[in-house]
Amino acid sequence: MSKLRCYEKNYGKDGIINLVRISREEKRLQATGTENVELKEVSLREIRTEHYNQARSYIDRIQAHIPGITAKKTAAIRAQLRLV
Repeated sequence: MSKLRCYEKNYGKDGIINLVRISREEKRLQATGTENVELKEVSLREIRTEHYNQARSYIDRIQAHIPGITAKKTAAIRAQLRLV
């Protein structure tokens, strides 16, 4: 607080306003950090393909395999239900 009072005595209220404005601009630039990033053009097809591949790998991981004996039992139960 004392530094701020000294700054006001030396530079006036306009100096404080400029100081705040400059510090806000610096914070904004630091927050984004995108000034040196190159833009890459991506088609909608590439995005959809990537999302499909990600979803496909997830679906493959959650798939369960039914052993042969269980499959035979399931088929027998379905056959009996059809007869009723």
